[in-house]
Amino acid sequence: MSGDVIIKINNSEIKNFSDIVEQVSLRPDENIKISYIRNDIVNEVVVHTLLDKSTGIGKIGIMAIPDTISKYDSKKYTFFPALIQGMKECIKGIKTTIKGFFTIFKGIDLSNTVSGPARIADMMGNVIQDSFSENFKAGIVNMLSFMGIISISLFIMNLLPFPILDGGLILIAFIELITNRKLSPKILYYFQLAGIFIIAILFLIGLNGDIKYFSSIFKGKF
Repeated sequence: MSGDVIIKINNSEIKNFSDIVEQVSLRPDENIKISYIRNDIVNEVVVHTLLDKSTGIGKIGIMAIPDTISKYDSKKYTFFPALIQGMKECIKGIKTTIKGFFTIFKGIDLSNTVSGPARIADMMGNVIQDSFSENFKAGIVNMLSFMGIISISLFIMNLLPFPILDGGLILIAFIELITNRKLSPKILYYFQLAGIFIIAILFLIGLNGDIKYFSSIFKGKF
């Protein structure tokens, strides 16, 4: 209800509305436990999130009350604790990327959720522009964060067991280790051919998504 204050989602503490967005968006089509305060009483409820098939994220249909916006200080770390926290964030990013990959098979709109290089570059440009317009520190932090997300995504993609990717080579090496024999050149040829076909399809999906994305932008301007 209007005026409720969400304090926890699945035992994760909620400090601001961005925390709610993060917890909900990463759990499409799932049951989540929400703890909230209403009339100074803590209540709990289990809510099933919706899957937004246009974006692949979860939603529960809530919004923040604008006049409740307040400033808060982010936690600061010294050098070595910052490295440890960075590793934790990296692991968290890997888990999120893997989970997002499996969301593809839930019937989402691939042309909107799979981005090509042009759209990624445009997104990064928008992040940098908006962040640096706020202040220099925010610009550097958000730019590096975005680059980190892209790096993690490429890392996961490269480890997929598709031929021509490193994950495919690892799969071949594992099969040869288990069978204790080399795969024939003919099998490797068709394996690599299948990999090229899969990558080409992903490229075309991303390219189609980029074309639709920029077309909608140009239509809005003209």
